[in-house]
Amino acid sequence: MYPLLVACKSISNLRKSATQEVVDKVRQHSGLLVDQPDTLLQIQMEDETAKDFRVVFDQELGLILKLRDMMIGWIHEEFQSFLRHLNDELLKQEGDPL
Repeated sequence: MYPLLVACKSISNLRKSATQEVVDKVRQHSGLLVDQPDTLLQIQMEDETAKDFRVVFDQELGLILKLRDMMIGWIHEEFQSFLRHLNDELLKQEGDPL
């Protein structure tokens, strides 16, 4: 039953409709024979989807962390520049030569 259930998920419409017809006939005769492997297939597909999601998430998380580090660096540089400029202005106001 399992190969038929996998074929029911095919992207080929012809294969999908042919196997679905066979599965429907078997289900009419013995529903439990179809339902148990179908449940297993659904669990496996959900597990594969979860794995795919984790891979994408891990990749995206790495990108997000790199962007965060870049932003922290930019903020740090700009803050240092601001403090240097502020220091220069305060020294000018005190009358000290630069």
